[in-house]
Amino acid sequence: MSIKKIKERITNFLVDPNPGIISINGVWGAGKTYCWNKTLSGGNKETYKFKNYSYVSLFGINTIEDFKFNICSASIDKTQIGKKLSLENLLNPNKGFLKRLTSKGFSTYAKYFSGKYGEAAKALAFNYLEDTLICIDDLDRKGDALKINEVLGILSNLKELRDCKIVIIFNDMSLKEQEKTEYDALREKVIDWEIPFRPNIEEVLDIAFNKKTEAEQVLRRILEPHMSYSQMWCMGT
Repeated sequence: MSIKKIKERITNFLVDPNPGIISINGVWGAGKTYCWNKTLSGGNKETYKFKNYSYVSLFGINTIEDFKFNICSASIDKTQIGKKLSLENLLNPNKGFLKRLTSKGFSTYAKYFSGKYGEAAKALAFNYLEDTLICIDDLDRKGDALKINEVLGILSNLKELRDCKIVIIFNDMSLKEQEKTEYDALREKVIDWEIPFRPNIEEVLDIAFNKKTEAEQVLRRILEPHMSYSQMWCMGT
């Protein structure tokens, strides 16, 4: 599937008023996360059918509690997608950030609590999560103790009960055998649309060499006949 078609599918998902779960599946280094971020941040946010956005990498996460809390603590207003967090945005009540720090927004501070109070704060914060676009990256790099069926179960509930939209970014070829079995057993029930990330090498190189300088183009002409997806990651995609 071409990059253009992938971006079109992502955009259609973002503006669809219905909650849903999509997956973007492709080999490491092909530019999956880069394509997602560029499409998300470059679109018309006023047309997006969700209020908040949360990006979570599962790399090294081992517990459901940490998984759920990371979703809450990473939540931002959709108007802030692609922007760096600044003091101006932090203090501006119109940005939606202060609102989440009060009645529904103390999740950011829950990590500073210890013992039973911290766990209670984390659980309460997750209970307020709704109408959020959640990007789950690196499913294939999660900690061994975190089970795929648990992750998919929580994401399914967020879609069905909290009106959330969810994208899962991963490389199924890197899943362990048992993980692959768990994913395949639930994919038809949980995943609404699958987007295979298989752009051609020329499109991936367009991402890697995006500054269009003369030096980049010379290097591209040298490398292009010898490149594969597995080599793309070293160039910053």
